[in-house]
Amino acid sequence: MSGAGGHNSVDAAMLRSMQKQAKFEEKEAKEQERKRERDTKQAAAAAPAKATKRMMTTKARKQMRTEAQRVEDPQLAQEHIFKVNGKQITLGRALYEIVGFLKARQDLAEAEFDEVRTATGISVETAPKLIQALDDNERVDMPDGVHGRKLRYRPPYGVRNAESLRHVLEQTYPSTGRGCETVKRSDLVGETYDGVARDIDKLCADGVCAQVDKTDTHGPKKDSLLFRMPQDSQVSSDVRCMWRESKVPKGDELQQVLVKRKELTQDELDERKARKDAANKARRDAEAASKKSRAPTFRKFTNDHLDRPNR
Repeated sequence: MSGAGGHNSVDAAMLRSMQKQAKFEEKEAKEQERKRERDTKQAAAAAPAKATKRMMTTKARKQMRTEAQRVEDPQLAQEHIFKVNGKQITLGRALYEIVGFLKARQDLAEAEFDEVRTATGISVETAPKLIQALDDNERVDMPDGVHGRKLRYRPPYGVRNAESLRHVLEQTYPSTGRGCETVKRSDLVGETYDGVARDIDKLCADGVCAQVDKTDTHGPKKDSLLFRMPQDSQVSSDVRCMWRESKVPKGDELQQVLVKRKELTQDELDERKARKDAANKARRDAEAASKKSRAPTFRKFTNDHLDRPNR
């Protein structure tokens, strides 16, 4: 019995040793995997950022065509040019296609005439009137003049990157005649570089500029005004951080919080809701009464002349 018991104890010790070794090897494997992930992330961070290619979807192209027809100058619509493939288009249409191509360039980089011809099928150098129209357009910059062979998109306020955005917003003075006064957010988002909305939000969070919603715009067209933060309104970073982390409840949740803090009673909330429902019902009834009835009108015609004797 003692021999069997000793044999069992040896087997148990070997099993524990093997389990311990297996756990150690598993731990080493996980550590090696984490090390490889760290090395990969460090290598990716050290590598230069890859350029992002801006793609234009079919929906965007359709919107561009619709916008081109809407804003086309009547004078430019009377002039026509030919594309490389022989298709005839108006001068305004050619101008709009070129501006759209320049606007979609990575970092709003300048483009040679050859690049414009490859992308749009429009040969700029063979159309003097088109060159003049490009020179007159406020969204096109010709770095080498009308005799050069380069074009570049000119964004609103010259905002091409985060640095120029900060410079412009630092020069705004609301309600004064100096600087460029206030800047509309819609003039920057969608009309300048990619990521401008993110940079605007960061500057507002850092206290560099202020953003005030316009009260005369609502829904999808809602806009905001941007300007430099007044010097006497600066607050510490701790206060800004605390403000961003503060969560304000909305809707029914806000009402429950007010009731819980005894700022309002449930009866007051019910009374407010009843007044609001009554006002909405009165408005709907007034709108319904103002609309003309669309019920069909039936008219009866009697051919009395058929009963008359022939003369």
